[in-house]
Amino acid sequence: NMFIINGKGGNIGFYVGEKEILMVDSQYANATEKILEKIKDISDKPIRYLINTHHHGDHTGGNKNMAENGTTIIAHDNVRENLQNVKSEEVRASVPVITFSEKMTINFESEEISAFHINNAHTNGDVVIYFSQSDVVHTGDAFVNKTYPFIDTDNGGSLEGYIEGLSRIKMLGNKNTKVIPGHGPVGNMRDVDYTQRMLKNLVNRVEIEINRGQTEEEIAANEDITSFYDDQGYGNGFIDSEKIRRSLYTLLIDAQKEEEKAKDKMQEPKEKAKDKMQEPKEKAKEKMQKTKERAKEN
Repeated sequence: NMFIINGKGGNIGFYVGEKEILMVDSQYANATEKILEKIKDISDKPIRYLINTHHHGDHTGGNKNMAENGTTIIAHDNVRENLQNVKSEEVRASVPVITFSEKMTINFESEEISAFHINNAHTNGDVVIYFSQSDVVHTGDAFVNKTYPFIDTDNGGSLEGYIEGLSRIKMLGNKNTKVIPGHGPVGNMRDVDYTQRMLKNLVNRVEIEINRGQTEEEIAANEDITSFYDDQGYGNGFIDSEKIRRSLYTLLIDAQKEEEKAKDKMQEPKEKAKDKMQEPKEKAKEKMQKTKERAKEN
């Protein structure tokens, strides 16, 4: 009952029930007509629900069209907020009408569909959808297959959150589970694990270069860092080889700065306490000195 539509935007997944259809992501607005035609080739049942995996336009661009078609849009709380903050009136008109914070379950005819929030991974509003009876997971851009990931730090994404998010995705299924990524071919949990190990490996390699004193430009130009994965075609997507090296440099440097700030913040109370403890000692020392001076005068 599960189908996928590829295109210029993110991968669309849809489940065909006996009476209605549930859809995941909507790609761009100008693709809606063709998407609906493709779905009608499978089934002419109405599309009851649309779940957004996050707020980026290549996954939500068709929301307004789908809403006008009678579809109810569901997403994480932050997706609604992010879309409402966009200047475009058309985008603001495409906001989800049902939102949740951590988890939502939809009992859609005979299929139990669970949507889980993955915190601060690709964005601050990522959700992963698990179709339990079909044993299919749609990850949105919290996992992309055979390509380097994009971590949108401007919208709450983080390196640590992305890696942790992949661990959470791996907990949802087994070796037989089909995984629909945000971009790239349909995969499985081995592909999710491979992406996680790749990302950790690249982080380690970039970190070594940073510790050697290499600058951002030097790391961005160092093709040896990513060559093993470049040869497998990982640099052919939206994030090319130079971009992933530059991105990891920036993410690691920012993480170091945040760690230093946290240490300084923790150190401040200690310094204040130390100064406070020192005050009585200094006063006692001054008092003793004055007593000695008086005794000398006498």
